[in-house]
Parts: sequence; structure tokens; C-alpha cells
Amino acid sequence: MLDTLTNLLVTGKNLNLIPGLIVLALIFKLKEIYDFVDGISHRKLKTLISLVNEKEIEDSSKNLLKEELSSVCFKYTTGIKAEKHLREEIIKTHNESNGRISYRDFKDSRPFLIIKEDGNLGIRKVRILEKIYYFASLALSGAENSEETESISRR
Repeated sequence: MLDTLTNLLVTGKNLNLIPGLIVLALIFKLKEIYDFVDGISHRKLKTLISLVNEKEIEDSSKNLLKEELSSVCFKYTTGIKAEKHLREEIIKTHNESNGRISYRDFKDSRPFLIIKEDGNLGIRKVRILEKIYYFASLALSGAENSEETESISRR
């Protein structure tokens, strides 16, 4: 495939095939791309583990490394990037819900989660721009659905 792509570039013929060949190459190499990206996160995890086990590092630095390690492990297992107190509250709320609230639910609602003044998990108020975006999306999806309904009723 690389030879074909090179020949197309050299000859200058059928240049419209080049994007298609690139997309095909990416599709066939998707596993290698995923493994590469996954390897980066594994390297970070392995580096943090080895640094936590180092004896020459001061305790204050080790505490920071342990916190970062906990954060990386939590993100790797749940998909949620959160600081320590928020992670603890999410875990506590998940355990109290007896499985009714999944970590996926927390991940989807993460932009709206806050820690309230009393230290409990809370939901922040929705901003005006978010409301406008929501209603604009709703209106556009409604317009698209009504067009589909009209085209189906005409058939």
C-alpha cells in the first residue's frame, strides 16, 4: 500500500485516491495505534510505581507520587479524572447506591459534579451558555426529526 501511495504521489495521477488510502492504512493499523497509546499510559503507571518504591525519595515527594498513582489508577479503571476528595466522594456515593449508579454515570456527569462546602458530593448549577446550547441542540434535533417524519409520511 505504501508503494501504491508513493507511485500516486510521484506520478501525480489519481490524487483523489490518497485520502482513501490513508484512511485504509489507519483502519488496518488501528490495533497498533491503540497499543501505542495504551503503552504510553502503561509507561506512566510503571514509572510512578517504580518512583514510589525508590528509597532515596523524600516522604513528602512519595506522598505526592502516591496521590498521582491513585489518580492514574482511578482514571484507568473508571475513566474519570478527579482529585483525591472528589474520587473518595464518588466511590462513597457509588457504594451507597448499591450499584444503581455506575461509574459510567459519574463519568457522564463529571462536568457538573462538585464538592459542596459540607464536604459532600453535589451538582453545580447549569450555566446560561450550557442552557442555550442544550435548547439549540434540542431545536435542531427536533427540526431534523420533523423533516424525517415529513419525508416518511410522503412515501
